[in-house]
Amino acid sequence: MDGLRFEIVHPGPASIDCRKCAKEVYNLKTGKVETFEIEEGKYLPILRTTPTPCDSCPKGSPEKAKLLELHSRNRQAVDLYHRIRSTPGAQLPEHLRDCPITQRNFYLIESTLRAATAELKAMIYEEAKAEGEKDHG
Repeated sequence: MDGLRFEIVHPGPASIDCRKCAKEVYNLKTGKVETFEIEEGKYLPILRTTPTPCDSCPKGSPEKAKLLELHSRNRQAVDLYHRIRSTPGAQLPEHLRDCPITQRNFYLIESTLRAATAELKAMIYEEAKAEGEKDHG
């Protein structure tokens, strides 16, 4: 569930493909490619002419990034979890209700979501605190 935690805590970098980042400049906070306007309303990505920002990226490197990806089976479990949680009165299909694997997966997803949310709140608090100290210091 490291991939799920990473997507919540670092949504910008989580959305960036490292291979694309090696070719184009990305904003690590937003996950969006940086562009420049070539004529009114037409934009092109800024091509990378400098080393990749792996040292400032929470992924660390393309090799480490692979360990932080949410794999397709886990993505399916998270999607099912969200569908069940977000639909009032929805229930798991009968064959999954007593399935220990489904129960374990939902428990792991729930605890990962709680931990990641707490981690994100702490990061936001620390950033706001540092901003406040910078403004008043």
